[in-house]
Amino acid sequence: MALIGSLFSILVSVIMPSLCFLKIVGRKATNTQVTLSIVIAIFGIICGVLGTYSSVLNIVSSY
Repeated sequence: MALIGSLFSILVSVIMPSLCFLKIVGRKATNTQVTLSIVIAIFGIICGVLGTYSSVLNIVSSY
């Protein structure tokens, strides 16, 4: 459960909204909005990778 949660909850709640915002707004977004959206997406990717890594380590150690 932790593996799926770390993969999909971060994807759905952090990464996708910021990328969808950039796609919807397009060229009308200010530089600040683009920068913040990219930073949020990168932060979400980092958290997703760390959460997935931690979950995999827990799964491996339990078997």
